[in-house]
Amino acid sequence: MTKRLWAALVSVFLVAAALTATATNTSAESASTGYKADGIVDLIWAAEHFGYSGPGEMQKAGVSAIRFFLAVGGVTEQECDLGLTDSLDPTGPYVYESIWSGEELDALEWVADHYCITKEQAQFYGGVLFTFFAGLDAAKNGTTAVRRDPPPPNTAAPATTTTTQAPTTTVSPTTTTTTTAVVPTATTAVPSTTTVSPTTTTTTAAPSTTTVSPTTTTTTAAPSTTTSAPENDWIGDFIATLTVSNAPTSVDYDRDDWGSNWSDDDGDCISTRHEVLIVESLDPVGLSASGCSVTGGRWFAAFTGTYVENPSSLDIDHFVPLANAHDSGGWVWSAGTKSSFYNDLSDQQHLIAVTDSANSSKGSRGPDEWKPPDSSYWCQYADTWVDIKVRWGLTVTSAELTALESMLGTCDGPPTGVYVPPAATSTTTSTTTMTSTTTTTTVVPNPGNTKNCSDFSTYIEAKAWFDTYFPYYGDVARLDGDNDGEPCESLPGGP
Repeated sequence: MTKRLWAALVSVFLVAAALTATATNTSAESASTGYKADGIVDLIWAAEHFGYSGPGEMQKAGVSAIRFFLAVGGVTEQECDLGLTDSLDPTGPYVYESIWSGEELDALEWVADHYCITKEQAQFYGGVLFTFFAGLDAAKNGTTAVRRDPPPPNTAAPATTTTTQAPTTTVSPTTTTTTTAVVPTATTAVPSTTTVSPTTTTTTAAPSTTTVSPTTTTTTAAPSTTTSAPENDWIGDFIATLTVSNAPTSVDYDRDDWGSNWSDDDGDCISTRHEVLIVESLDPVGLSASGCSVTGGRWFAAFTGTYVENPSSLDIDHFVPLANAHDSGGWVWSAGTKSSFYNDLSDQQHLIAVTDSANSSKGSRGPDEWKPPDSSYWCQYADTWVDIKVRWGLTVTSAELTALESMLGTCDGPPTGVYVPPAATSTTTSTTTMTSTTTTTTVVPNPGNTKNCSDFSTYIEAKAWFDTYFPYYGDVARLDGDNDGEPCESLPGGP
């Protein structure tokens, strides 16, 4: 990120803080916003990173920043078609309340009206925006903030009111309370009543409850408590290092910004592409007469679980696609940093050799939209994806995080970070006294992109051709447009 852009962000933070500090308490309004579990750790961490007293204060600053951005940009007309009404869900179980008044309240109402959303959604948007900014700032400047386990949902929200002495609550006539997420509250009419667990509700109607048996207060296990850790309990800790952000990117992706050719950083005439082929080949490679390019070898294409001997049929895949890196924080990088990401050889999984068909099928999609055809590779795929995102300070979306969690569920245990391709099926020869028997595993040759759906008269013919080559080379002829495993579905006899 350029110094000018960081200076602009700092200015926004200062403006947001100033608006919070100078607001009066007249005509105050309280808004409560609920966050879901998959983002609460980062929300609390971001508030600590920026020095706010908590998410309630930070989400106010976020709304003020949005108002400031739009004012500086001269944006005045409503933007109701951005879809924020459907994408901003302020009804999660982790509830934070903010008190709005004066200029702050004007900003909240203006932002809500501008995007045609509720005030609770506007407040939620502010919290998500500053969580995203915190990730970017920490990636560049570091942080002393620590991600911690969140408090239980029913105790995280200062907006929750628990009545212990009086059954009624007095609200000032000048205060309007709006609540969009309900958090369990306990109401106790008798001072001597004890509530044992958050999931237990005790209603006391007679004075006799003051002589509760001691065994009532020694209950230690709530229905939601388990004494044995689930087998996949490590997954939560593993993905806790990720920063979740669903905020849209304001800068369009430009492929040319990331470089157009593989570099030769060590000056040995072997480009990044051929460096990867050399490192990943299971057999000694053959080199051209110049010694600068690979002409032969044997590779395991992990996405499809196949072995390849022709290097020209392999693509070098950016494990985290460039467009995905752009959208998850890379848009702020300098040209030099983008080039380093493009040609990174420090991690052998950052760039990997895959079949050209698998690379084309994946495109720029994340794990929430595309997974390797070979499901036995899903554990390693998710492990590598998380590692790259954390190393480069990139964010993940909520959908991306859910997909990664699911893929990590296929692991036998915590990943070791070391991937070893499965052993290839080898040719074996068994010999008797008079007869020798040879068993050979044959891999069909790659047909390339030589077929169109119009080349087949029926779906059955297309399917037979597709199934012959897909296990080895994927959808090499691009017959399965929607990636559902069914080629040429419009042909007669199609599903």
